[in-house]
Amino acid sequence: MRLHIGSIIILICGLAAIIPGIMTLFGEGEWVHELLRQPAGAIALLVIGVSCVLAAFFPLLATYLTGREHGDTKLNKKDSDGNR
Repeated sequence: MRLHIGSIIILICGLAAIIPGIMTLFGEGEWVHELLRQPAGAIALLVIGVSCVLAAFFPLLATYLTGREHGDTKLNKKDSDGNR
């Protein structure tokens, strides 16, 4: 399974939100902008970042669960020798 280009873009955006969120949580975000001095800004950035990261991996999860429902997962497929 591979990530689609849209998922990669969302993943990068999520990581770009998590990094300043962690900086703000530790009190180092003020030098970027004065609004990043507040802990509520850190929590908001972390929630946005985690949401984007989870959204990036959702297509993989949906594909896996759909394949599992139809019995097509790689874990259940037999190879050419008949072994699982």
